[in-house]
Amino acid sequence: MEIENGRTYTDENFNEINLYGKELTGCRFEGCSFLSANMESSMTRHCCFSGCNFRAGRFNASLHENSAFTNCQFEYANLFSAAFNQCKMQGSSFTEANMLGITVTEGDWSYTSLRLNSLKGVNFGRVKLIKADLYKCNLQKAVFRGADLSGAVLAYSNMQGADLRDAIINGIDFRNIELKGVRLDVMQAAIIVCSYGAVIE
Repeated sequence: MEIENGRTYTDENFNEINLYGKELTGCRFEGCSFLSANMESSMTRHCCFSGCNFRAGRFNASLHENSAFTNCQFEYANLFSAAFNQCKMQGSSFTEANMLGITVTEGDWSYTSLRLNSLKGVNFGRVKLIKADLYKCNLQKAVFRGADLSGAVLAYSNMQGADLRDAIINGIDFRNIELKGVRLDVMQAAIIVCSYGAVIE
């Protein structure tokens, strides 16, 4: 099936579709299946994907601007060097996805499941990550300056050398997190100490 810009598609089957290098603008997809789809080097602008399944899809070097991928499944997808600019990703799952080298520019990644992923060095500056699941992620040297991490799950994650300055970190349990070399501001340091049960007077 050929995808036309500006159209709405509901419960359609796009499994294994080849969208290599294609540009999608103003499209809306609801409950569609994109299993093993090839979206390498593709571009989406002002598109909305709701409840879609991208399992094992290929997004290498793709670019997404002002698009939404809400409550979507990206299990085992390859997102190597993909870029998401001002995108809304709420509720989407990236379990076992390859997210090495992704670029994230602002946007809303709240309630996403990113657990067990390697996000080393990714810049999440000013990104909303409210209650995101980052369990056991490799977050070494990741940047969260100005991000909202309220209530995020970071248990057993490796945050060595990460930058949390100016980020909102309320509601995070910092026990069982590798914090060696993490950059903090004074208020954040107090919040982390309190998460260990200390009382600051």
